[in-house]
Amino acid sequence: MGYKSVIQDFTNANTTVFGALKDASERYQDAPAIGFFGKSFSYNELVIKTEDVAKALIEAGVKQGDAVTFMLPNCPQAVMVYYAINRVGAVANMIHTLSTPKNITFYLNKAHSKFIVTLDSLYSKVKEGCENADEPVKIIYTSISDEMPIVTKIGYKIKTAKTKPEPINDDNAFQLKELVKKGANQSLPQISYEKDRVSAIFYSGGSTGNPKGICLSDFNMNSLAIQTANGVGHPIPGTKFLSAMPLFHGFGLGVGIHTFMNCGAQCILVPQFTLDAYVSTLLKEKTNMLAIVPSMLEAFLHTDAFDGKDLSFLQGLFCGADAAPQKLQERMNAFLKEHNCSEVVREGYGLTETVTCCALNPIDKVKFGSVGLPLGETEMRIVKPGTFEDVPLGENGELIINGPSVMLGYLDEPEETANTLKEDKDGRIWLFTGDMCKMDEDGYVFFVQRIKRMIITNGYNVYPTQVEEIIRECSEVENVCVVGVKDKLSGQRVVACVVLKDGADKKTARDNIMNKCKESIEEFAVPSKIEFIDEIPLTKMGKTNFTQLEKEMNEKKRGSK
Repeated sequence: MGYKSVIQDFTNANTTVFGALKDASERYQDAPAIGFFGKSFSYNELVIKTEDVAKALIEAGVKQGDAVTFMLPNCPQAVMVYYAINRVGAVANMIHTLSTPKNITFYLNKAHSKFIVTLDSLYSKVKEGCENADEPVKIIYTSISDEMPIVTKIGYKIKTAKTKPEPINDDNAFQLKELVKKGANQSLPQISYEKDRVSAIFYSGGSTGNPKGICLSDFNMNSLAIQTANGVGHPIPGTKFLSAMPLFHGFGLGVGIHTFMNCGAQCILVPQFTLDAYVSTLLKEKTNMLAIVPSMLEAFLHTDAFDGKDLSFLQGLFCGADAAPQKLQERMNAFLKEHNCSEVVREGYGLTETVTCCALNPIDKVKFGSVGLPLGETEMRIVKPGTFEDVPLGENGELIINGPSVMLGYLDEPEETANTLKEDKDGRIWLFTGDMCKMDEDGYVFFVQRIKRMIITNGYNVYPTQVEEIIRECSEVENVCVVGVKDKLSGQRVVACVVLKDGADKKTARDNIMNKCKESIEEFAVPSKIEFIDEIPLTKMGKTNFTQLEKEMNEKKRGSK
C-alpha cells in the first residue's frame, strides 16, 4: 500500500541544519517562524538573531567541533541557541532541564563539553554540576523573560519577584545578551556540510543505568524533517504548530521545530509541558497541528477547559513517544468529533535513534492500533530477535529499521553500537530497535512492547501490553500497568497495578478484572495479583515508567517477607 504524501518545500537533506533554516528564510522571508506569548519572529529575523547568538558563542570561546551543552526550555533563545551551535560547527549536547547536578556532571563529562547554555533560574544546580566536571565549564545563561513581549515580561517579573534568582557573580558565567553585544564584530566561520559529522547528541530515557548518548548528523535531522513533513498529508506553509514537546528531546526538536518551521509553519513555543499551558495556548493561538504523548491525551479527556470550545481549526493531531491504547484513541476521536473537529488521532512510531518519527498513519487510511507505515525512504522489517531472519506477516518479532534518519551510533560505546546497528549481506545498516512488533499484509506496523519488558513465568512469555489492553476494558479502570515480580518457583509473577476511577469499589473491580482476564487470555498470563495504586509513575517525557513501578513492586514484595 502506498503512502499518501504531499511534497513540501523542504527537500534538501544534504545541508547543515542551519543551512536548512537559512534556505527556509529565503523561501518564507517575513512570514512568522516562531511565536512566544504573542510575540512573533519572522524567518528573516530568526536567522539574523541566530547569527548574533552564533557570534556570542564565538565570543565565549566556542570553536568548531566543541560540544556545547544545551539545557533550555522551549523559548525563542532555545531555538536560536540550537541553530547557532550548528552555525559555528559545534555539537549540541541536549539535556533535560530537570537534570540533577549529578546528571549534569555526567552529561558534561560524557560529551567532553566545556560550555553549557541554560536559564538563570537553573544556575545554582548547573554550577554545582559544572564544579564536579572533569574540565572547567563556561556557563552561558539567559532569562526566560528576555524574549517575552513587554507586557508579559512585566507580569512575569512581578509574579516571580519573590523567587527571582540571586545575581550571578561568577568569572565562569556569562549572560547571553551581554555576549551578543560584545560579540557583534566577530566573524562567522565558513562551515562545510559533512554527511557523517555529529551535529547533536541526545540521550536515551535512562530508566535504568546511565543514559546512552545518541549521535545524530545534520543529514539525520534534515531527513527526519523532510519525510515527516511529506507524511503530514496536506500543505504546511501558513499553518501553526504547537511546539510544547521539549526541545531537548528528539520529538520536540526534530518534529516540533525542525520539521514544521522549515516547511513554512509558525511554531508556537510553550515553555512548560503542562496541561494548563498546553490547553490555554492551543485555544488562544488556534494552532492547526500538534504532537502529543498518550498521557496528555488522557489529560485532555479529563479537563473541563474544552467545554463548549470549537476545535474545527485542528488539522493534525499526531501521537507518539509511547503506545496509545486503542480505547484511548477511540475516546479521543469521539471527543474531537464532539468539538467540531473532523480529524482523528494519527499514531506514529519513533525512537531517538531515528531522531524521532519514522512511521505514521497516513491521513487517508488510519488503522487504529497501528503505528502506521514507514515514512519516506525508511524501510522496516520484523525479524526473529537479534537476527536478519524475517518472521511471517502477523507474527511477533523484533522491528529493525533502515533509513536516512538512523543514528550514527552511541557516543563512545562501540560495543553497544555494534549490538544495535548491524550490517546485512548487502552492506545496508539496520537499527535493531529492541521493540516487539508485527506487520500486516498492507505493511502497517503494530507495536507490541519492548522486548526487554516481556515477563517470563514458568517458561511462558507474557506480553504486559496485551494484558493491559484487556484490563482497560473494565469500566472501573482508569489506568493500568502490568509488571513482573520475581518469584522463586515461577521466575516471575504477573502483577497488575491498577488505578481505579473515582468511586469504584475495589472488590467489584478486582472480581471483574480477574474474570475478564480469565475469559480473554491464556491462564499463565492472568495476573496473580491486582495491586491498586493512586497513580502510574511517568518518566520525565510523560511515558509510563514501568521500570520504576516494577522496582517498587519487587521492593514491596521483599519488604512483606
